[in-house]
Amino acid sequence: MDDVRIWNKALSATEITARKDIELFGNEDGLLAYYKFNQGTNNANNAAETTLTDNSTNTNNGILTNFALTGATSNWASGSTISTSGVAPTITTTAVASITTTGATLAGNASADGGAGITERGIVYSVTATNGNPLIGGASVSKILKGTGTGVFSDAVTGLSESTQYSYKAYATNAVGTTYGAVTTFTTSSVPPTVTTYHQQITQQV
Repeated sequence: MDDVRIWNKALSATEITARKDIELFGNEDGLLAYYKFNQGTNNANNAAETTLTDNSTNTNNGILTNFALTGATSNWASGSTISTSGVAPTITTTAVASITTTGATLAGNASADGGAGITERGIVYSVTATNGNPLIGGASVSKILKGTGTGVFSDAVTGLSESTQYSYKAYATNAVGTTYGAVTTFTTSSVPPTVTTYHQQITQQV
């Protein structure tokens, strides 16, 4: 047995394919327990190696019972060669909503973590005229953190300037790197003009 992975959610076909031939990092979203079964020495005397280590962040260690732990049977055995790797997350920038003169709701969807847990996700935005391609740490770029893991997220941004075009992207980061969604633009609303009505009374003398 190479390893056992216990999740508290159903994995998508994309997630299963990305992870099937690699070791996990242990911090993946929804991972309850992860047993690599790689303690001990192949076919040696492993009588002292009775703990099955949980390599997730939950430390749900197990205890081996009714194993001889020595010789070529009922013992720790060498596993198959497996790489510890992964790919960057899959992230989509979704459409802006609720645009006002000074705000808008920006959103994204982290649909896959690439085989490594998403440790940060969020939105970056900037005034298009200043920076039309916002990136983390870029000039005049604001960053909004929106948690970890996969899923849909959004933020109601305030404090924007009226009648101004902004560029924004969703992003997600795992141990492999940071991925950005496509850049999207929107323009805040204009303040309606103020109309003042004057009433003039005319008196005619006869």
